[in-house]
Amino acid sequence: MWWQNRNKTLAEDPTSSGQSLAHNGERANGFRGRFSERDSRAQFGTITNDVPRSLLAKVYALLAFSLAVTAAGGFLGYRLDPVWILLSLPVALGLIFLIDRLREVDGWNVVLLYTFCLLNGLLIGTVLAGFVGAGMTNIVLQAGVATLAVTVAMSLIGLTLKQDLTAWGSFLYTALIGLVGVFIANIFIGQSLISLVASAFAVGLFSLFLIFDTNRIRRTPDTMGNAVMITLDIYLDIVNLFLNLLNLLANLSGDD
Repeated sequence: MWWQNRNKTLAEDPTSSGQSLAHNGERANGFRGRFSERDSRAQFGTITNDVPRSLLAKVYALLAFSLAVTAAGGFLGYRLDPVWILLSLPVALGLIFLIDRLREVDGWNVVLLYTFCLLNGLLIGTVLAGFVGAGMTNIVLQAGVATLAVTVAMSLIGLTLKQDLTAWGSFLYTALIGLVGVFIANIFIGQSLISLVASAFAVGLFSLFLIFDTNRIRRTPDTMGNAVMITLDIYLDIVNLFLNLLNLLANLSGDD
């Protein structure tokens, strides 16, 4: 190889040695370039050729309608009494487990998914009403735009990345449990700095979850039940990303 021969003719012909080194250096650079190109192709694929199109279509059709139902719920929640809406929180949490239980029951899995999204929309509407009422409409819009940008970017990475990201799961879920613990503790502590740091960490965490969950589409069997569960996970990633961006931007703006 070229680095083994770099001193072979130095004593005999320095000019020849220099030319040899230049030539072999060019070969090495060419090799590194080809290796880098191959390595890049090995890490990233294309959405159209490498991702199961049927499952991809199901997931994003379900996701689009789920977000539309959430928007409708938010419109209602913005105008309803928050007390009644908060009563729906235990029902919404229970629906998550019920969706998983009935994931392969055609019809019910989709109905339960949309019911959960509607109830979640009511809760989000209540949150947005508080921000708008406090004069932070611009922050709501900024959080929405930022959520859209991050979602598109992370989803593209997850869909094109060929690497199996299953190993990420244990780290991500452990971090999520810790994050929930911090948020619960801060309810009693009430420190704005903790809220700021936790929200910033959550934005990064749910961005990674978006990559992880969209990447699952590449290697998950194409069934309606799997499509519903992946949709639910991506939906929760997006909602949590938005809410934490909202909280983060509010903290950075100095508004309580």
